Amino acid sequence: MSDRLFNVWHSHQRSDIDRMHMARAMEPVEDAWEEAVGAAYENGDDKLHALARDLFKQWNALWTFVHVEGVEPTNNDAERSLRPAVLWRKGSFGTRSDAGSAFVARMRTVIETARRQGVRPVEWIEQTCRAATLGLEPPPLLAA
Repeated sequence: MSDRLFNVWHSHQRSDIDRMHMARAMEPVEDAWEEAVGAAYENGDDKLHALARDLFKQWNALWTFVHVEGVEPTNNDAERSLRPAVLWRKGSFGTRSDAGSAFVARMRTVIETARRQGVRPVEWIEQTCRAATLGLEPPPLLAA
């Protein structure tokens, strides 16, 4: 089932098929997944039942990528963007306070947003601090 899903998705990514054809090709894939999750729901195992119940609660969101441009079928991009923060936390043993954790979270957000916008984070932070000391508006971080 997963192989078929990603084969169809990659065909769309390569522009071999348009979104309408991708959606049509995904219908039997979604049906097969629904049948498998339904079987898991009916299974006697409590954990499997709970997982299936949660999947059914989120069912429409799981298939958003089929209908909405720019949505991916996986969270790989998000996982990759979190990796530097995870490695930092492991290497530095984290923070010692809620305020420290909040600071790190905010700085990681700024750094990742800047990276995605093609802005150099250190330069942006420096310009923002300079603007704050002069009572000026900070430079934009998001592209207009």
